[in-house]
Amino acid sequence: MPSPSYVGSGAYCYTNCLAMALSAAEPGIGFDTRLIETCTGSPFGFCLEDGMPMFSPADWNPDIGVDQALRLLGWEASRRHFTDLGSATDELRTALISGPVVIGPVDMGGLRHHPDSDSQSEVDHFVLAIDVTHTDMVFHDPRGYPWSRLPIGIFGEAWRAEGVSYCVDSYVMRSDFHRTSDVSEAESLNALLPLAADLAGRESANEYRAFADVIRDGLTPEQRGFLVWFSLPVAARRRDDASTVLRTVPAYEPFADLLYKQAQLCGLLQYPAVRGDDVVLADGFGRLADLHEAMTDVLFTLIPRC
Repeated sequence: MPSPSYVGSGAYCYTNCLAMALSAAEPGIGFDTRLIETCTGSPFGFCLEDGMPMFSPADWNPDIGVDQALRLLGWEASRRHFTDLGSATDELRTALISGPVVIGPVDMGGLRHHPDSDSQSEVDHFVLAIDVTHTDMVFHDPRGYPWSRLPIGIFGEAWRAEGVSYCVDSYVMRSDFHRTSDVSEAESLNALLPLAADLAGRESANEYRAFADVIRDGLTPEQRGFLVWFSLPVAARRRDDASTVLRTVPAYEPFADLLYKQAQLCGLLQYPAVRGDDVVLADGFGRLADLHEAMTDVLFTLIPRC
């Protein structure tokens, strides 16, 4: 009997926001977050960013991934950014007439409805705006806070996103979600595969091994905290979801199998990472490097079939 794919909580803020926005634009159609996340390209690489282990490709970020997923799924949205909160709020009110608006990235440290916001400064996040009153912003927060409400000024501090490392624009929003073509899941995945090959790159294996050396030399509290609270759990989920989605195309099963093995290994490393068993943890990152090399070898053989 095959193992079940994972269903549960996880750091899927932009993916959940897209699923909500697309469902509002096309009611009655279910949008699979596993497919959306896979199409963003996030599951296919690993890199070190300022010493922090990022289970995503180098030169990738959610702002890039959201637009890629929309394109592969046959959708478009209007992405806009602003220089001041007043202009952004005025445009948001207009955009909301046509439907909910994806807001982000925002700085989670400014989202004061989060009980732990003081410890989340410079952490990126996405929310779905639903309404703007004269005083408040109303939004669904996929971190687990539906129908959240914050004063506009307080929300604006988060929306400015000055502390989000990859954010080059302030007050970013996406609205007017509309379908441009009727694309099947298989067609989306066929178009994704060459992009996945570019994103995966063989250099990720070197980055895995470099982080194994960092572990052997001793992790900082910040590195360990990032690993156990975010990096490993989201890596396991992204790869599990990508494996499930890619397995729907029979030719891609060898690729899906290797992603599945990576997902399992990331999950298995959670306990050693929390316990400080760094011999096991470092060895695990070496195995992740080996799996990545095997994965890229398989992936490059599949591209001519696209």
